[in-house]
Formats: sequence, C-alpha cells, structure tokens
Amino acid sequence: MSAVIVPGSFDPPTLGHCAVIERCLAFADRVVVAVATNAGKTPLFSASERVDLLRASLTEHPRVEIVAWSGLVADLARREGAQIVKGVRGALDAENEITQARLNADLGGVETLLLPAQPQWAHVSSSAVREIARCGGDVRPFVSVAVAQALATRLDEGHRHEH
Repeated sequence: MSAVIVPGSFDPPTLGHCAVIERCLAFADRVVVAVATNAGKTPLFSASERVDLLRASLTEHPRVEIVAWSGLVADLARREGAQIVKGVRGALDAENEITQARLNADLGGVETLLLPAQPQWAHVSSSAVREIARCGGDVRPFVSVAVAQALATRLDEGHRHEH
C-alpha cells in the first residue's frame, strides 16, 4: 500500500494516536496524518499547534507527513491516492467508524481500514487526557513530553486568565 490517511482531531495527540500512526508504517510507504479543523468545535489547541505537537511526538518517522485539513477526508484520500486508517479503542468507536467508513466509500470510493488499539492504549482518549490535565493529574503516561509540556503551559495560561 503506497499511502494511507490517518485523520483525527488529535486535541491533544496521545501515545495511542502515535502508536496507530507508527503501526501504519508497517504496511504503507507514506502516512499522511490529517489534523481535522472543525468549525463547530473549540479545541484546546489550534490546528497548527496540533500539527506541531504531532511533529514533535513523531520526529523519527520521515515517512509521516502531518497536515491540517478542513475538508472531507475522502477528498484528501482521493487526492493522495490513499486509503483511510482509523484506530478504534472498542465497540463504540468501531460502530461510529463503520458509519464514517461507509460515508467515505460513498463520497469518494475510498476504503477505510480499522486498526484495533493496542491494549495499553485502548482506554486513552484525548478528552480523558484533557480532563486529567485540567484536574492537575499526571498525563505523562499517555502523551509525549512535548504534549505534556504544552498542556501544562496552556492550562497554566488559562488559570492565570481566570484570576
């Protein structure tokens, strides 16, 4: 397989996200990570910050490209001549991703591969990491050093603005 797209919001990127991306290198020559920009959501980190955090977390992988993307993932996949890969943590993720996979197939004739999370990451989500960080917990088991530092800085900035 020449190229795959790994789309997501990555707010923030977790070690589980990185594991899925790295596992794609075993069967794809190129991995394009598409950082979604969703006008309906207010992320903790901007799209460009999330791109930078992913780059800092995946420095040793020259075959990984990280881009911000606000359009349909099926359009990006078609443009890149790629298939889509989504990591799934459990049955709920799988159900949601199967629906999305069917839509992407209808929209662009693109296949989606679902990659089960490794057991050590199956319970880790960006929203859980944000909540742990907001409550002063240690997120270092779940994110790269760069992401842990960025979370601490961002949440510290937020606390200073509240006072």
